[in-house]
Amino acid sequence: MKLIITVFFILITLPIFAQSDSLVSDTSKIYRHVKKMPFLPQCKGDTNNLKRHNCTLNEISKYIKQYYTYPDSALDLNLSGTIYIQFVVNTKGLVTKVEVLKGVHPILDKSGVDAVKKIPQMTPGMQFEKPVSVLYSVPIRIEADESKKSRRKKK
Repeated sequence: MKLIITVFFILITLPIFAQSDSLVSDTSKIYRHVKKMPFLPQCKGDTNNLKRHNCTLNEISKYIKQYYTYPDSALDLNLSGTIYIQFVVNTKGLVTKVEVLKGVHPILDKSGVDAVKKIPQMTPGMQFEKPVSVLYSVPIRIEADESKKSRRKKK
C-alpha cells in the first residue's frame, strides 16, 4: 500500500516540477495551455481570461472564414472535408509553424495554411509573467463552392 501511495505522489508532483521558472525561460518550449492565453487586439476588453480566450477563438474562426479561398482548380474535383491545421503563437504574438495535421487534398490544404498565416499579431501567452509560445489546432470545414461552379459554366 505504501508503494502505491508513493508512486501516486510522485506522479502527481511531476507536472509541478515540469513547469518551473527555469524551463519557462527556454523560448523553444511550446505550451498547450498557459495562465494567460494569447489574445487578439479586439478581445483586449475582456478582463476574464476564459472570455478573452473564447473571444480569440471566435475571431480566429472569422479570420479563417474571411481569408480562406476555395481554389478554382478544386472546383472540377468537387473537393470538401475538414482540414486540421496546427500553429504556434510565438513569444512575440506572431502565428508561426503552420502545418496541416490532417488534410483533405493538397490544393485545399494549401489554402487553409495560407488563411491561417493571415491571422494578425496577438498579445503573446504568458506563464510565470513571461511570454511563451502556445500551440493551437483548428478544424477548417470546406464545402465545394457551388456558386463559383455555376458562374464558371455560364462563361
